[in-house]
Amino acid sequence: MAINNNIFPPAVATYMPAFLVDSTVASENICRVYFSITAYNNIENLKNIQITVTNQNTNKTVLDNTKYPCEIMLSNINEDNNITTDYKYYIDILPSDIQGGFKNNQYYKIQLRFTGADAANVSLDTPQAIDSWLAANLQYFSEWSSVCLVRGISKPILDLQNFDPEEVVTLPTNNVDIVGRLSFTDSAEQDSLKSYRIKLYSEEDELLQDSGNIYTNTFTDPNEINYSLNYMLEEDTLYYFTLEYETANLYNKILTYYFETSEGSGETLNATLAVEPQEENGRFKISLTSIEPISGDIIIRRSSSRTNFTIWEDVNSCSFNAVAANYTWYDYTIESGIFYKYLAQKKSNQGRGVPISASGEPFMLLFDDIFLVGKDRQLKIKFDPNISSFKRTLGETHTETIGSQFPFIYRNSNMNYIQFPLGGTISCLEDDNNLFTSRAELLGSNNLTYYNDYNNNEYRRINEYNDWVYEREFRKLVLDFLTNDEVKLFKSTTEGNFLIKILDVNLSPNQTLGRRIYNFTATAYEIDEYSFSKCKDYQILSTNND
Repeated sequence: MAINNNIFPPAVATYMPAFLVDSTVASENICRVYFSITAYNNIENLKNIQITVTNQNTNKTVLDNTKYPCEIMLSNINEDNNITTDYKYYIDILPSDIQGGFKNNQYYKIQLRFTGADAANVSLDTPQAIDSWLAANLQYFSEWSSVCLVRGISKPILDLQNFDPEEVVTLPTNNVDIVGRLSFTDSAEQDSLKSYRIKLYSEEDELLQDSGNIYTNTFTDPNEINYSLNYMLEEDTLYYFTLEYETANLYNKILTYYFETSEGSGETLNATLAVEPQEENGRFKISLTSIEPISGDIIIRRSSSRTNFTIWEDVNSCSFNAVAANYTWYDYTIESGIFYKYLAQKKSNQGRGVPISASGEPFMLLFDDIFLVGKDRQLKIKFDPNISSFKRTLGETHTETIGSQFPFIYRNSNMNYIQFPLGGTISCLEDDNNLFTSRAELLGSNNLTYYNDYNNNEYRRINEYNDWVYEREFRKLVLDFLTNDEVKLFKSTTEGNFLIKILDVNLSPNQTLGRRIYNFTATAYEIDEYSFSKCKDYQILSTNND
């Protein structure tokens, strides 16, 4: 136990990223532990640092008993000047410091304590003779730090099809898929791939595309890598990409691959792709047709003027088995006032074929109404749409002080989202193309004949303008839709596209019309950044609509 309380223990994280135990590169087999020095001490107050390493399973020391008979290892305090945080100090533990070296799939517990500058000098090269020094200088030691867990793993091996980090490969412009897997030199390794990130660069080091962190599927094949470069590559051009991966135990590495592009190759799709803008429905109708039978998987891709048509995303797929194509898909995730292009190409185990484009591109729509798109339906707010304010919410505070004429403004978080009130009229007359629901769904297909006979009676003469029953059932479904706690895509020409959740829904009947129709008010909160990939994550209707 420490006597001198003026020296505070090192601050360490609960665990450190994994290190290698079987690499042929000696520097990779080092266990490095980072720590910080509290604000109450500085580096000048410290002489060295003491280290204990124990087996988590047995709580017994694993330090070499010949080299460290006192079960304590001494080290200088190293500093990493490339780190800007307080945790920039570190110690290294070599395999030779451990009895029999580090073992794979084994957790170790590490604790640290400081030696004050007033302690007697001691030789770090002769740790066998520190027992008397430890006893004589106890009053200059800090308390031991909290426990930090470390773990060694076997060396990962990343294998990518068609790519070699040692050479420049040549690939067609239309077929740059990054497919591979991570394995380990030890087949019994329990670590696995957690995430990876791919960045595409031009020969001049300009960043062209960033995949962001892609998390693997931990249930089926966590070590699989599968990603398509969406950038519109030019022929006879040199590119390179970096692949940064991290394992479940936080081991990370960055690899670089170079490739040259050649003319697009592969099978040309013998079909026609057509795009029909449907402004009143806020969507594009995409049709793929062929006269001759076709077979295989077909990918439909999309690009927009927001990326200057340089990024192409896979937005839909279909399959055929020796039949003539007659396929229709509706794209609801488009944004008003943005130009779009579409193409289709075959995809097989050999890669992607030569794409075909839609004639008349690019295509654009200007919405007249507000649309809310959910997982399985789209609500059009056509009558009396109302957005009375539009607020960007930031995590800011202001502080007024006696000594300052002006307040101090602090932005103290990453909070940054859009919030706006939303309102309109609920009426089945808005759903003129049954994109939200239908009479058969609400009233029951078996009951339509009864309702039609009842409504058409010459004494009642009920039509779509005075059908209280259908309006009531339609309103109930709209209320369920607005309050179902699902992410929705908001679309309008004035505001743009937002992924939102809707709260505080209130209905008020229109008394003038005998409460046949209702108005609603609600508050919309942006919950994520709009993109097609995000729409797919939230299962927005267009991503699964055939």
